[in-house]
Amino acid sequence: LFFLSSMCPFCMGHWAVSLLVALLFWKKGLPWALPSVKILGIYAGLALFVLGALGLNIRDKRSSNDRLALNLMAQFERRPKVPEPFSPHQIHKGTENFKDAPLRLSEFSDFQCPSCLNFAEKIPHLIKRYGDKINIQYLFYPLDHHCNDKIDRPFHPLACQASFLAHCSGDKFETVHDEIFDAQKGLTQTWIDKKAQELGVQECLDSKETHDLVKSHLDLGNKLGVSATPTLIVNGKKIPGSLPLRQLYLLFDEILKRQ
Repeated sequence: LFFLSSMCPFCMGHWAVSLLVALLFWKKGLPWALPSVKILGIYAGLALFVLGALGLNIRDKRSSNDRLALNLMAQFERRPKVPEPFSPHQIHKGTENFKDAPLRLSEFSDFQCPSCLNFAEKIPHLIKRYGDKINIQYLFYPLDHHCNDKIDRPFHPLACQASFLAHCSGDKFETVHDEIFDAQKGLTQTWIDKKAQELGVQECLDSKETHDLVKSHLDLGNKLGVSATPTLIVNGKKIPGSLPLRQLYLLFDEILKRQ
């Protein structure tokens, strides 16, 4: 459960039976006589049945994963090809140059978007699995009428301010990125101002250069056809929304396999 993050019914059944047998031995005493051939035969038959069922289950799962991986790859290849963007905000650098990694993930995101929070929680798993094979960068696409001309009403009213704060955090971007998402449900202007004061970047938040940088990401996103968050660009293919972690693993494994 802890290391595989999944439950094996056969394993849990084994533990339950073992516990029951241990309790019976404790209560009745341990019989020293050898079991009969009949009992050994029954035990062997049950063991073979369990092993056979487990083998079939593993084979079915592998077959299902293979089919899903091919289906995901087919969908991926049909996605529109777009120019790969560049952002100074690198969440993970597997290689020094962004374009040198076999897996290149650019994310247009909004700090007040629940789906973006969901994807942010997957990033550590992707980094752990792919290490130096993946580069991940963040681009601002706040769905906030204060800086996004496409939003004509209050929607995510602190997303622009959160983007300014993240940009101003400089080499602490990855840490501040995580902290803002962790505070998403209770995000307030007071929280942003306090974090800016802690980092000593109050002036940067209001500077024209910071606002222009976020605006340039918005303009680039609009040029690439971004209309919702998160929008991912994987090796130059645009993927709106986020996939479940298992499907991301299968897709990325298939991409690496074909390189």
